[in-house]
Amino acid sequence: MLALTVTGAAQVVGTLLVLSLAITPAAAAQRLSASPLTVAGLSVLFAVAAADGGLLASFQSNVKASVFITSVSFAIYVAARITGPLLRDHRRLRHLAHPARQQVTRRRPAAEPSGMPARTREP
Repeated sequence: MLALTVTGAAQVVGTLLVLSLAITPAAAAQRLSASPLTVAGLSVLFAVAAADGGLLASFQSNVKASVFITSVSFAIYVAARITGPLLRDHRRLRHLAHPARQQVTRRRPAAEPSGMPARTREP
């Protein structure tokens, strides 16, 4: 499916722009989530934001839209690259602080000098 999209779109907008809209948003989304469904959704969202932002910026100047689309897409990737580790650390700290996820440690019986566990006495 991706190969057909790239082949068809390369005829219209150029290979560099297609790669910018296919690879960069997906790479940015992978920095923010590990869930395949979330990555796919974020990737589409980032690609649409880059395309719309680039087109709006090109309307304001005499520069081609592909320059702005690629720049916005790269800016999204850089932002994801910076915020990705911060989100991962925040999730890890929140996971560790959650009371239901804390492990209950059980006391082991004292070990004999031979290294074998002590036998329990029956009543």
